[in-house]
Formats: sequence, C-alpha cells, structure tokens
Amino acid sequence: ATKLMEASLEVHLVWACPAQIVVVSALLVLFLGGDGGAVAAGVACLVAVLPLAKVLVRWMIRVRKRRMPVTDARVREVGEVLGGIRVSKLNGWEPLWDKRWKALRAVELG
Repeated sequence: ATKLMEASLEVHLVWACPAQIVVVSALLVLFLGGDGGAVAAGVACLVAVLPLAKVLVRWMIRVRKRRMPVTDARVREVGEVLGGIRVSKLNGWEPLWDKRWKALRAVELG
C-alpha cells in the first residue's frame, strides 16, 4: 500500500518534468535572448546526467533493501519496550535496553 501511495505521488513527474524543462528553456531564451545555445547546452548537460542518476538510484535501493531487516528489528524491539515501559522502569532495565539499542543501531549503520 505504501509503494502504491508513493507511486501515485510521483506518477505526475512523467509529464511534469519534460514540461518544466520546455517552459524553463523557453523562458531562458526569452529573457536572456540569443540563439538559445546556452539553453541547449544546459539541456544537454541535464540529459547527460540522467544515466548517473539512474545508477545512483539503483544503488540507493539496494542499500535500503539490505538495511530494512535490521531497521525493522530495531524498531520492533523499541516498540515492544515502549509498550512495557513501566515494567522496564520498575526493574531498572534502562541501561540494558540502551546498550542493546546502541548495538542494533551500530549494526544498522555499519
């Protein structure tokens, strides 16, 4: 459900991004004058960066998929302890939980 919501928020970028490039390029030619060589160079640079952006997004997705199980485990444990916080306080387990959470966070970040 979350992925569907994220996709629905970004689906408009399929038409909005090219439209923005065209409108901004036209405005640059209008305001700066000239033959549009600078605008063409800017659009060429933008298109040249797209493959790099694609590689970076794929890398970020792989990293996120590797981190998700560890993050889920940490969040699940924190939620369980917060649910039973009174028992933890009465038994003086705060230092134990702090140590365990720091270790889980170190695994998540490492």
